[in-house]
Amino acid sequence: MRIQSFITGNNQGISIIEGNIFFGRKGDCMRKRYYLLFVISIFILFTALAGFHVLSRHISNDDPTYSIEESLYKQAFLRSGCKFKQLNINGWAKINTGSSDVYHLKEMAERAARFFALKDPLDICFSQKNGTYMAGFNGIDQEGRILSVNFVSHALDTHMSNVNDDYASQIFVVVDVIDKNDAGSIQYIYDQIDGYFKLLKAQPSISTVFTGSFPGRLANDDRNNICNDIFKRLKASKLDGIEYEHNLLSETGFSPLLSDVLYTEKGLMNLNVAMRYNSYEDCTYLWVGTPVISVEY
Repeated sequence: MRIQSFITGNNQGISIIEGNIFFGRKGDCMRKRYYLLFVISIFILFTALAGFHVLSRHISNDDPTYSIEESLYKQAFLRSGCKFKQLNINGWAKINTGSSDVYHLKEMAERAARFFALKDPLDICFSQKNGTYMAGFNGIDQEGRILSVNFVSHALDTHMSNVNDDYASQIFVVVDVIDKNDAGSIQYIYDQIDGYFKLLKAQPSISTVFTGSFPGRLANDDRNNICNDIFKRLKASKLDGIEYEHNLLSETGFSPLLSDVLYTEKGLMNLNVAMRYNSYEDCTYLWVGTPVISVEY
């Protein structure tokens, strides 16, 4: 594996591992896959295997329907008995700006940093590699949430006759917010992400994921009972699922209580529950996502 790293001002660092970008402070760059490519790959996979359309909710701060939905979703997770680890809300969209070079991406990243009013000053990290432009940043907002915004576009190869200007000016935008302190901040974060994409005149795909953990390795029956209880609390019917040996369990389904919907060949989907044992930490992780789990597990 080939790793390239460089440090920009303010001790901010970037690492590129086989074309993937990681942001972090000097000596402590985040060792995880470049989030944008991961999220997009999830949706590409669903498109290839199932084919779907996403129906996204439009909510406001005083929407009572969403407040009820948020409460039911949160309680289904918390009543599993797990220890709350984090809430992750991720939104992404594809936009066409007419320009997609690295300088334009850097300008977009600067505007995003001002929109989200991060607490600490930060550097915009940007890179060009193998015809792909990347720019982005991560930081901490006023409430201590971890926020990252990333932009990716493809350079136009003038020697390729089959590449048109529309493709060359397409930009993938990903906003990712992690709250490790408050399981009840769903609506605030959702509105914030949705508001940013409205400025871009884009309709984002937004996913919400709760992460929790149980001590030790849970027995198969215990894992199944926890998943079944979450489905039951959300009045959800199961659509599909996988179980890998005694380590991983993942199930998908549809709940009439949740708004976001994926239309797949197997039916409607808006709930994803997964559990996996982590031998290094000696605990069993739980993820509950809608409409799909958009983090690595």
